[in-house]
Amino acid sequence: MNLANKITMFRILLLPIFVLSYYYDQSGISSLAIFLLGSFSDFLDGYVARKYDTTQFFSVIFFFLTIILINRNMYIIGKVLLYISVALTVLSMINYLYKNKEVFNGTMQ
Repeated sequence: MNLANKITMFRILLLPIFVLSYYYDQSGISSLAIFLLGSFSDFLDGYVARKYDTTQFFSVIFFFLTIILINRNMYIIGKVLLYISVALTVLSMINYLYKNKEVFNGTMQ
């Protein structure tokens, strides 16, 4: 296994750590750091593979596997955040309308 494949394996191993840190770290700093580390490892993997001309079928399969896993998890996390955001926006609008119903009924003096 060459260096580029080892970097890709490292990125695959970062994925569950990223997901766990995303759900358990309220500030999001650790998940951001892990995401940036994974992004840098993607750059480094491509650089090493091109510099040493070590692109193999195994490398291509690993690359697509990491892309699929990362995109799938980011899609799930993003979808959950989108639903939460929409729900909070709707609840906020309902709360505002309920508290200011006299403005919309024309009964405000």
